[in-house]
Amino acid sequence: LTVDTNNNIIADDKMVPIVQIGQAEYYLAINKNRPDLVEELNSALGKINSIDPNFINKLANTYFFNQVVSTHLQTEEMTWLTEHPVIKIGYIEDYLPLSASDDQGQATGIIKDIIDEMAAKLSINGKAKFVYTPFSSYNEMIDSLKAGNIDAAFPANNDIYEASTADLLISNEVLNIPMYLIYTGDYENLHLKRMSAKKGNSIGDIYIRQHFPDVEIIYYDSIEDMLSAVLRHDVDGCILNQVRKDGYLSHA
Repeated sequence: LTVDTNNNIIADDKMVPIVQIGQAEYYLAINKNRPDLVEELNSALGKINSIDPNFINKLANTYFFNQVVSTHLQTEEMTWLTEHPVIKIGYIEDYLPLSASDDQGQATGIIKDIIDEMAAKLSINGKAKFVYTPFSSYNEMIDSLKAGNIDAAFPANNDIYEASTADLLISNEVLNIPMYLIYTGDYENLHLKRMSAKKGNSIGDIYIRQHFPDVEIIYYDSIEDMLSAVLRHDVDGCILNQVRKDGYLSHA
């Protein structure tokens, strides 16, 4: 017999839960004229807890995920900021709407909006100066981050394994942008042997190599050239994130 704080029972453990002896002190308030609901609710909660013990956590992650972020810097964070008043941000060139450089060579796109909003929310506008460094490829940016030449990088792949092996930290998702396979014809008859990718921007390369490791990658100078190659059947398909897909295909 054992007492465990974990609701999850793995079959291989050969353990059987006998009784629940504790619970967080959360209660449902019921109208005194509806006592019949008490038994139904207790029964429903018992079933939910036995079928999906992480149900409450899922609800919290769905509806209250933004409440875990503090709007005030901790003591050690303030100390770091005092010692590093200039924060170096790396970003990928020619990757709008996420990041790019304008005609004056200044960072533009969502990256600027995010940093400006963070600085305002944390009240550090007068305490920190943000310096932006453009990179022609994702790998080049990540290598610079590993070397300590920049303090943060955007955008970054949500790849926990890559981050852990590189000793990097990933924030909560700022944007969740799906990746799409662009092709012609019927999907049932699609055989991916050659795929196009934009030269110099390795985000597409990484995605293709992870999900289609046997595909040959053909590089093009622009996204327009990538899509044209698909239309000409020079390649079997390419990968675009949602915002770029919607922008380019709407004008195709």
